Amino acid sequence: MYFIFESSYDELQEEADVAQAVDLPESFHEFVWNRLWRAEPIGPDFPALAFSVNPTTHLLDNHVTDTGDGIYSERLIQLLKETGVKHEAFPVKVVNRATGEVLRVKYYWFHLLEQADAFDRSKSNITPSGKVKGLKISKLFDVANLPIFRDANLPQIVLVRDSLRQLLDKSGITGCSYLDIESYGKQKRA
Repeated sequence: MYFIFESSYDELQEEADVAQAVDLPESFHEFVWNRLWRAEPIGPDFPALAFSVNPTTHLLDNHVTDTGDGIYSERLIQLLKETGVKHEAFPVKVVNRATGEVLRVKYYWFHLLEQADAFDRSKSNITPSGKVKGLKISKLFDVANLPIFRDANLPQIVLVRDSLRQLLDKSGITGCSYLDIESYGKQKRA
């Protein structure tokens, strides 16, 4: 059984706790679409990134950013590595929003290198513009060896196998939400 995996806003105290990109390269969103959402290594081409947080923010293991993706703690990266998830992890700086001081924490931009075609597009509800209103798993879908992966046709969607979800929960990993696939796109989002 799989769930859709996302960064969770639920554990943040307030909207201001979202980590904000500092001096994000102009081409970064294009870079995300053309490189990060593909299951191909990036290597040294990854840009240097920094994120600012309120000094009182409690950092989560999968911390929400204003880029639409989360930054992952060293603890989460290590756990994913130990479970055999194919990925790249690029260090990012986390700075105090008030002072600009670099915090002594280790966070990474996570690049997932696993991809599979999971959805039956004829039974899913996806608008011509790509807005997802409902998903159905394909009967042909069989990636029992992938604990977490990005969908090949809807790369904004990451799926996590229930066994990895349970391990993340048991390990106390914070900042993750797991959505039922069949209800994805149907719920109202903040």
